[in-house]
Amino acid sequence: MEKFQIHELMAFKQRVGFLSPAHAQVAPYARHLRVVLFDNPDYDVVEKFVSMCLIAGLSKTMVFKHSPAWQIEALRLGFFSSKRIHHFHKTLSGFHWPVAFQLESLLRNGLLNMDDMDVLIPQVRELSRKHARQGADYAGDLLRRYSEALRLRPAWESPVKCYQRILTKFKFTPPTSKIFRCHHVTFTPTRMLLEGPYSSPSNRIIREYQGFENHFLRVSFRDEDRLQYRWDREVDGTSFLTERVGNTLKNGFELAGRQFYFLAYSSSALREHAVWFVNPFFHPQKGRVDAAFIRASIGSFEGTKLSKQPSKLAARLAQAFTATVPSVNIRKNEWKETFDLGEEPYQFTDGVGTISKALSGRIWVKLCEYTRNPGTTVQPSAVSYLHPLFISFRPS
Repeated sequence: MEKFQIHELMAFKQRVGFLSPAHAQVAPYARHLRVVLFDNPDYDVVEKFVSMCLIAGLSKTMVFKHSPAWQIEALRLGFFSSKRIHHFHKTLSGFHWPVAFQLESLLRNGLLNMDDMDVLIPQVRELSRKHARQGADYAGDLLRRYSEALRLRPAWESPVKCYQRILTKFKFTPPTSKIFRCHHVTFTPTRMLLEGPYSSPSNRIIREYQGFENHFLRVSFRDEDRLQYRWDREVDGTSFLTERVGNTLKNGFELAGRQFYFLAYSSSALREHAVWFVNPFFHPQKGRVDAAFIRASIGSFEGTKLSKQPSKLAARLAQAFTATVPSVNIRKNEWKETFDLGEEPYQFTDGVGTISKALSGRIWVKLCEYTRNPGTTVQPSAVSYLHPLFISFRPS
């Protein structure tokens, strides 16, 4: 969304996510705006509005004028009033995360409105109770299939009928522990789009908190067309980035009854404007785990050059979030530290080390479990940092 302004006799556009504080409440859920024009005896108000659209930079092909004018009735139904949205989010906090995420996605992605959700939620409660043994993944997976069906359903089929059709044909396949199923959130200028969970490669941090994967989110920032942010020269995007992107990174956001905060990123994902967020949780051995706790567990950089170089420090932390294939655990007596060759600033080994043939064999056996055709691959004699089978070892 772009707002046209005049500043110091020079026209420019400013990207905004909403028109007013009142509209900010509705904008994430309602995709369209209805503008009401009142007749003016002095001039043709429709022609005046069309000319203002052209002045604002809208193409003539985007402006349609119907003659005679169409009469479109509109009713105030209060689908997204603050009271209903607050009650909805409070209700979601009572569901397990796989179910709450899918219910939120149905509303955020514009597939259902609040009246539809009032009908669906009691049915989901009954479904979760009936299949309690299979866990929340059963209801979450069914709702995901339902979300896909809503996009393709015929116009004559109601959301309730669509739900009953999917429920009748649904067959549940329990997820395996080897696959990391990641939920995705995309921030656009006006809304949040929820997708997944998708099977994704894990990293060292995710594997360290096995059993708590649902507390991690993959968050990306995109334009409304899912492409990277872009705008013309006359568009001032600085304030938009500060408000939309910067505010989200600094203060986090609430989703499905949980609060998420910025954690870190991997160097490859940063190029796609994607980062990791985490919802604080309690770990039976480590206590309360939040974003600060996880970053501190990667390593202490106090007193080093990195502590005064934010970009390099973030890049160092990003190595822990590089997607890797899970491997074996090694004990503390199975590894040792060695010094780099040379003296500063001419240390040139760059972390290169050696590995025993026995440990290399153990790793290869583990990697073959994640290879489709292990018999057709050759066991490597060396593994580099850029190799797709790069493994990060954690002492057990």
